[in-house]
Order: sequence, then structure tokens, then C-alpha cells
Amino acid sequence: MLWSSGALVLALVGTAAAGPVLPSRVADEHLERARRGEEINPSRTWALFQDGHILNTEAHWKNAIKFDSFEPTPIDWMRDPKPETKREELEKRCQEPCQGNPVDIATFIFDEEKVKTYKQDKTVDDYIKDLEPRQKGPFPTLCLCEKISDDDFSKIMKTLNELPDVVRTGTPIIAIRNVETPNNDSKNKVVIVPKRMIGDTSAIFQEALAVLFTPEVKEKFEKEIAKDICVARKDALDDTKKAFIYAAVLYQSLWRAPFMRHGIKHPNGTRAFHNANLSCMYFQLRAVGDLVYKEGTADRINRSYLYPHEETVEVHAVSEQTTVFRLTEMPCAVHGGKISIEHGLSDCKQYGRKMTDPEVGKLITGNGELLSKKGTIITPDDKNKKNYYNPGRPKCEFTTHGNAFPDGREVTWAKTLKFDKSKNGVPRFDNYSSTFITWEMEWSDGAKQSIRFSLYPAAACEGPAS
Repeated sequence: MLWSSGALVLALVGTAAAGPVLPSRVADEHLERARRGEEINPSRTWALFQDGHILNTEAHWKNAIKFDSFEPTPIDWMRDPKPETKREELEKRCQEPCQGNPVDIATFIFDEEKVKTYKQDKTVDDYIKDLEPRQKGPFPTLCLCEKISDDDFSKIMKTLNELPDVVRTGTPIIAIRNVETPNNDSKNKVVIVPKRMIGDTSAIFQEALAVLFTPEVKEKFEKEIAKDICVARKDALDDTKKAFIYAAVLYQSLWRAPFMRHGIKHPNGTRAFHNANLSCMYFQLRAVGDLVYKEGTADRINRSYLYPHEETVEVHAVSEQTTVFRLTEMPCAVHGGKISIEHGLSDCKQYGRKMTDPEVGKLITGNGELLSKKGTIITPDDKNKKNYYNPGRPKCEFTTHGNAFPDGREVTWAKTLKFDKSKNGVPRFDNYSSTFITWEMEWSDGAKQSIRFSLYPAAACEGPAS
């Protein structure tokens, strides 16, 4: 078969943000487990990204936290040549973060030339009036605590101009110094350490995010992370602040930037999120969407944006042509949860009659449990393949003939498996392997293809889709 391995994974597990190791207290999920007669373990939180997690290794983590700077209207800051605040007052602000007198001080204004480039009919004042409150500032004061080269200063400014407005305006002080202190005293100020941060946008981004972790934010974040069963990294297991920072970094790189770049409902806008298998930290990610990026309920990660989700497969064995499968609903580990697969009408018209594959298939959880035709869980010990749920080979289906469509009318091919209400009708959702399901397909030439998609906790499918 001629597919590329990268195109085959519906939800390739790649990255995740973490939070402190907090016991999961989701009543809904406990109820589901109790119905199935399972013992409830009150401390199931673990780190998503670690070697040994096949789809969420250290390599996946390093790729996931690469900062994506996309902003729809990137207006740079520039040094204010005539600051309104007196020099004496600015020096007072810099005394504590510099642990002495600063070498230099800078305040900022929007770059007028950038405004003209992106907003050709507006002045800087017009531009500011149109900004949302979260984008307007106020600008921080930059305290240069020791001399650095002009080149290094330019690199720092470049990094600051790449950060989301809501983050770079979230601190009153930015201190540039090489003196390290525990946690860099990052409360109420961003400390940029040139010797280890120059050119590392992600490191400076994380420093800026730390300032946003106020007591009020911490309280709200902890309520949401308590609904999740994983955190991003081991060092966040006992550190809520790190969990918050990791979640915010992943939200920017894997959700916010791709979503803004590609637009609503574009498959590439959500693909990075699906590929990262982040379902075990779904609620903490939604939390930072609100607490950090000030996105309303309808704009954050939600079911209506994540689904339908699509991936490509070959039309038939040894074919260079591909077609699209769609997962139309968020699959949640709850009675009545659905795995709904669709082969679209437009794809059916183009390729449907040519699809001779896949010949056989099955759905299997990361724990090795198989899904049956009845929507129940069966073990691999059950060798009777007739019991396995097999979505089957997509084909063009037709309505009955009628006056309007004498030759019949093509309709969408779709298959839905609904989790049964019996004791063993819901897949587990309590460890790494249970966060994804694999659709294993076999082609007529004996080759195999796997499409993986994330499974979500019961609570993720409750309430409005947004």
C-alpha cells in the first residue's frame, strides 16, 4: 500500500498539558465506573508525556511546546521616545526587580509603521480604540538590570512582539537580568535571563504565563483540573502552577494558533489538537482558554469545534487515491456514548463505487479491549471475529427511486456504534492506554492501516456542545 504513515492517524497522540496531581473527583465518571462494578481509585492522576507512552513520548512533547506565534493582527511594540511617566518613578519601579539601580529603562508604544501596514486607514489612536480590552495593555515597564548587546536586546524585543497581546500585557514589569533566584521571583514580573533565554521564545512565554497565575486564577484552575485524569509532565504532578503553564503553552501552540490561522471548521484548524491526544486534560485546557486567553465559552475548545474530525485512507489496495473518513461526534466513555463514522456524499460520488477496501476491521482500545457489535466490551480472548464491531467498507448508498430522482439518489454512508447500557458497555477511561481507540483495518492485499482517535471522559459530552 502507498499511504504515508503521517496521514493515517486520526488522533495521533502527541502532546499534553499538565496540571498538579490532583485526585479526580468527577461524579459522573465515578458513577459510570460504579455501574460497571469497578473499584474507584481516588488517585489516578499521571503524566501524559513520558517515554514509554508510545504516542506521547519526550519527542512528542518537545515538538508540542514549540511556540507558535500566529496572531491575526501582529502589531509590534517599540520603545517610547517620550514616556509620560517621569524617569524617577520608572527607576523606583525597577529597584526591586533589579536588586539595585537599573542600567536602562524602557516603556512602550505601538509601532506606528506596523499600524499603517496592517491597518492602512488608521492611526495608532484609531487602532487602540478598536482593540478589545484584553489587548490594550497597559504596557509593562522594561527594566534593564545589566548591560547586554544591542543584538541581544533586539532578540528580546522580537520575542516580546511574538507573544499574544493578552500575555505580554499581563505583567507590570519585565526585568532583564542574569541573576537567578528561586523561581526567579516571577510574582508580578517577568524575569528574562539573557544567558539562557535569548532566542528561546518558549522559555520567555512560560515566564510571562507564570505571572498570570494569581490566587484567584489558581482557585478556578484547580476546580477544572480536578475533573481530569492526567497532567502534561511529571514535574507538574505536585505543582499546580507548572500544570497551568504547560496547559497554556499547549493551548496556544496546538489549539489557538492553528485555529486562528485556518479558521472555523477547517480540518487543519483542529488537526494539531487531535494529533496530540489531549483528552485526559480536556478541562484544564478549556480553563486556560478562559483564564489566560479570555476566550468566551463559545470560542474555547469544545465539541462543536472539534467535530466532525476527518482523516484520509486509500480508496483501495495499492491505490494512490485517498478519500475521507469523518468522526462526526465526540466519543465519550459514558453509557450512550457514540463512535460515529461517516464517508461524505461528495467523496462517495468521486470514489465510492471504486472502494473495494477495507475488507475487514475492528475497534480496539489502548487497553486491548475490543468493541462488539452490541456496543459492549469484549476481551481479545474472544476469537469469534463475528462478534467484533466492524464499520465495514464505505460504499455509495441510494434512496429508493422516485419521481424526483428516477435513478435513485446518493446518500452519505455512515455507521454508528452506541455504547450499551449494560455493565460492560462503556470503555474504561482511567489510564493512558484508555485515552484512545484504534480502528484497525485490513486491505485485500493483506496490508493494514490503523486510525486512532481520542476517547473523552463522560463529563466532556454533557451540556451544550460549545
